[in-house]
This record gives sequence, structure tokens and C-alpha cells, in this order.
Amino acid sequence: MAFLAGLNDYLIKTYPNSAIDEAVASQGLYCLHLHGDTLMQGMVTANTTYDIEVTTPGGTRRELSKIKIKMLYAAEYAQHLQAHITIDEALQAQGLDPIVAVKQRNFIKNKTLFVLMREQEALSFTLLEGEILQGCIQSFSRYEITMLVNEQA
Repeated sequence: MAFLAGLNDYLIKTYPNSAIDEAVASQGLYCLHLHGDTLMQGMVTANTTYDIEVTTPGGTRRELSKIKIKMLYAAEYAQHLQAHITIDEALQAQGLDPIVAVKQRNFIKNKTLFVLMREQEALSFTLLEGEILQGCIQSFSRYEITMLVNEQA
């Protein structure tokens, strides 16, 4: 089990962390990819248990359910990241919605994520609406996986 050495320490340190909390603290502009093929930019101003509040550059405030958020990243990376997102058109055509029921969601074990992160394995993630992201896991927490796309790694 040497391949899992450090997992417990890692989880203690990072498991409660949240990219959304970091976005709120930064007070910077972020891009949010939402279910329904929606892309919005704004400053994440609040993070509650099930929702976030986003203020757009025009000053409009929106409350968004976290279940609707597929991706979140600093707006300064938008052009670079969007150029690296490919689409699985067959999956996109299925019109899949967010999975609300926890028991129906797909899970990845912490010990699997930890080894992949530590080894910097190149991975492909395919989201429900067909977006494909390729890169390496930078970190993970209870609800999030942060990855570096190939040119950032």
C-alpha cells in the first residue's frame, strides 16, 4: 500500500477546500460553464451550501445552484482553456441533465484520484453534455477536481 502513502495527510489538508471559496476570496472575474450549454462570466460573491451568487460585469446578480455548474476557472485562462475543450457530439446529442440524486452520480475513489494526481497521469474527463477535458489532476477535494490542461502541466 506504499502507493497510498500520504493520502490521509493530503485529505486532512485539502478535502474541505473549495475552488468556489477561493473564487469568492479572490474577488476576480471567473468563467462558469453551466448545464444547458451556458457560459457566463462574473465575480463569485457568495458560496452557500447548495448555491453560489455571481455578479456579472454588468452588475446583474444571479443565484446559481451548484448542481448546474460544470466548470469554473479564472477568466484570465478562458481563451486558453476554451481552445482545449473538445466535444463528443454523440454524447451531447443525448441532452443529459445534471444528476440530482446522489446515489445516481458517478464517483471516483479518493485513492484512485490520489495516485493519478501524484503520478501526473494524463487523463480525459468527459462531462455530461459532451465536453472533453484533457490534462493532469492538480488537486481534488470532496466535491471538485482541479486539473491542468496539457499545455499548463
